[in-house]
Amino acid sequence: MDGNLAEDRSKLYTYADYLTWDDGQRWELIHGRAWLMAAPSTEHQEISLALAFLMYPYFRGKPCKLIPAPYDVRLFPREDHDDYVLVQPDISVICNPEIIDEKCCKGAPTLVVEILSPSTMSHDFADKMDLYRDAGVREYWVVDPVSRVAHVYLLQTHEKRRTYRMDETLSSPTFPGLEIPLGDVFPAAPTTNTKE
Repeated sequence: MDGNLAEDRSKLYTYADYLTWDDGQRWELIHGRAWLMAAPSTEHQEISLALAFLMYPYFRGKPCKLIPAPYDVRLFPREDHDDYVLVQPDISVICNPEIIDEKCCKGAPTLVVEILSPSTMSHDFADKMDLYRDAGVREYWVVDPVSRVAHVYLLQTHEKRRTYRMDETLSSPTFPGLEIPLGDVFPAAPTTNTKE
């Protein structure tokens, strides 16, 4: 795969095309359009690791699988690989073992977590949220490192459940008892060195 979406907006790609790409880059397919994913920032990775660490004990030993990125999720899979949507959520919780194979998730996870970055903000809030809702994702967390908040949506009821601030504990409406203190998720704000 050469270039990125900005260089060729006219071409549509399928999962079959994606399987032939070997450029070492991370790509998503949104309605057949190829999106090159930027390398995540240090802060993004810290938040992702903290979330996975805090979520893992809840799911350990349960049927639902918690899988961090990079991990391919084919929201509308077809047997001939002619599907046009492939995403890589920061964290996926998949409760149906029949849609997991050795390469990817073939269908909708129950819970998806996306951590915003400046380059993906509108993409995650608009395009991907609609795709997740249409595919049947039940719960969607959008974590904003700049505002230090997490938005929780119940997609199948078209409800924004609530926004949690850094000093609050996020409670999952889908998984009773899954509670994440956001103060343990966001890295401490950098200190400013001042001369006296």
